[in-house]
Amino acid sequence: MRLFFSLVLAVGFLSGATAADKAKKKPAIAGTYVGQVDGDQAKAILKADGSIVVHPAQEAPGFKLSGKWKRAGKLITAKLADPEGKEGVVTFKLAVGGLLVLKIVKPNGEVEEFKSPQFVKKKALADKGPAGVYVGEFDGEQLQVELAEKGGFFVRSAEDPDEGEIYTGKWKLIDKGLNATITNDEGGVTTLRMRVTDAGFALVSTVNAEGKKKNFEARLKRVNK
Repeated sequence: MRLFFSLVLAVGFLSGATAADKAKKKPAIAGTYVGQVDGDQAKAILKADGSIVVHPAQEAPGFKLSGKWKRAGKLITAKLADPEGKEGVVTFKLAVGGLLVLKIVKPNGEVEEFKSPQFVKKKALADKGPAGVYVGEFDGEQLQVELAEKGGFFVRSAEDPDEGEIYTGKWKLIDKGLNATITNDEGGVTTLRMRVTDAGFALVSTVNAEGKKKNFEARLKRVNK
């Protein structure tokens, strides 16, 4: 009987230790995050007590928004107020190494959403790797994107791909996704940055021939501060 109770206590202790280990391994959300949001270098400080402070622009370090945050699954909702007491809401999504800003509801009711154009892989062109045919919507138009196995990049209308290429170029793998440089029929060059997803890829940013950059994601990276 004494041996039985000893085993029960030992199993209970090990179970408790395992639970504690899992809790330790679970990443804490509280921390400091920085990144580009709508062209400005922003910083968000999430504290363990549920409070949050956001500095929207590095150029105005004295201006800040403060409030409370709460988590529901992978989403974090923060209710924020400016120095005049005007309130807004920011929705974040947990991402590897940081947070994605999904939506900002400003005090005047204006809503700003950050959505990356998503392209779904319809056909693989190689046994492994991203080479394949993808379909998605960009700027209101359904497009078919072919990433050829040898690095060719071809953009056609998804509704009538036989009309020919709208853009042609080259793609290559980078550490965090894909880069491509493409040219239209007038010779205008655009650089694309893409993020690989479970379904295909997401368009992260574009830089046109004039050097104007457009970001489709607002990502805040966790920093040690």
